[in-house]
Amino acid sequence: MNSIKSLANIHHIHLYVQDLAAYKEVFEQLFHAQLVERIFVGPKEILKFDLNGSSIFLSPTRTDQDEINHIGIASNNVREHVRKLQDFGWEILEERKTDSESTVFLKSAGGIVFELMQVFD
Repeated sequence: MNSIKSLANIHHIHLYVQDLAAYKEVFEQLFHAQLVERIFVGPKEILKFDLNGSSIFLSPTRTDQDEINHIGIASNNVREHVRKLQDFGWEILEERKTDSESTVFLKSAGGIVFELMQVFD
């Protein structure tokens, strides 16, 4: 089996939760995660934690939008990696592209959702 180059780095884990304040307390008290940033996207607050060098994002769930709990993986070639993962039976859920990054959400054959992210310099 050919290895998929540059997919070993977890960029982040993003979780959508019913009670943001309660999960904030859990991550701070139980996991000793450090709250490093509060991000506001319109009225929605996203909490960014550092958990031993890994970024964990917590967002409140909303009824007017589909949210996807996922693991974000940094990629140096999203197109190549998506093609190889599709060979393993992974399904593309959503693609996004801007001038600064390319992002693809995929569901693994086992049902876990991953976000592949390539940032352009």
